Amino acid sequence: NMLLLHALLHFLTLLVPLLLLPKTSKPKSSSESSWVRLWKVVTKIEVVVFLCMMTVMGMGYALVSTFLFLFLESLGAPNGFLGLTVTLTVVVEIPLFWATPWLLKKLGGPSQLLLLGILGYVVRVLGYALLPAYWVVVFLEPLHGFTYAASWASGIAKAAEIAPPGLEASMQGVLSGMWGGVGKVVGSVGGGQLYKTIGPRQMYAYSAVLIGVMGFLFIVFTKELRRRFCCLVEEEQKQEGQVAPKSDDPVWSELAEKEEQELQLQDAPTLEPAVPPQEVVPDKPDGVGDDQA
Repeated sequence: NMLLLHALLHFLTLLVPLLLLPKTSKPKSSSESSWVRLWKVVTKIEVVVFLCMMTVMGMGYALVSTFLFLFLESLGAPNGFLGLTVTLTVVVEIPLFWATPWLLKKLGGPSQLLLLGILGYVVRVLGYALLPAYWVVVFLEPLHGFTYAASWASGIAKAAEIAPPGLEASMQGVLSGMWGGVGKVVGSVGGGQLYKTIGPRQMYAYSAVLIGVMGFLFIVFTKELRRRFCCLVEEEQKQEGQVAPKSDDPVWSELAEKEEQELQLQDAPTLEPAVPPQEVVPDKPDGVGDDQA
C-alpha cells in the first residue's frame, strides 16, 4: 500500500504541472494554445530522446537509492559503513551543484554535461555488478556527484533551453515528472522484481547496458553532440590523410543534410538590397535653354 501511494504521488508530479498550464503565457502574435505549443516541442525527435534519457536516468537513480543498501548488507556491510557511503555522495554532490554554471560553460552546454553524467552512471553501476567486497564501494560512491548532480542540473538547463517562450515552468514540470515520476516508479517497482529474480549484480549490469544504449541514441539525435563528434572524426581523419566516408544510413544522412543546410544559411552573408544608381544630370552651360528676350 505504501508503495502504491508512493507511485501515485510521483505520477502527480507529472500530471499537476500539465493540468495547470498557464492560459495567458502564449505570445500575443500566436493563436495557438499552451497545450498545442508544448505538444509541438515535446514530440520533436530530439526532445523525445532527451525525455526518454532523463526517464531512464531516473530509473537508474531509483535502482541505486532503493537497492544499494540491501546489496551491501548482503555482502556484510555494517550500518555505520552504509552511513559513510551517504556522506561520500553528499561531499561530492554539493560542490558539483555549485560548479554547474562553470561546467556548462566549460563543456559547451547541458547536453555535454548530461553525457558526462551518463558515463559516470555506467561506470558506477558496472562497478556494483563486479563488486568483490562491500568496502570497495567507497571508490564508486563519489561518482554520485556526476550521476545525480550533473545529470539533474544539466537536465534542468536543457529543459529551459528547449521550452517554448512562456512555458519554461511547464517544461520543468514535464522533466520532473519523467525523471522523478515515471522513472523512479518504474525503477523501484521493476527493480524490485529484477532484484528478486536475477539478483542485484545482474540488475545493475542490465541497467548499465540500458543507459549506455540510451546514451548512444542521445548522441545520435542531439544536434550539438552529433556535430562535435563528426568534427572530431573529420579532424582526426584529416590528420591521417583520409577522407571521411559518407554514411549510408538514411536517418543519419537526412539529419546531416538538414544541419549542413542550416549551417550554410547561417554562414551566408546578408545581402543588402541593391540601390539603383541615380541618374546624373550634367550642368547646363550658361545661356543654353534659357528664354531669349
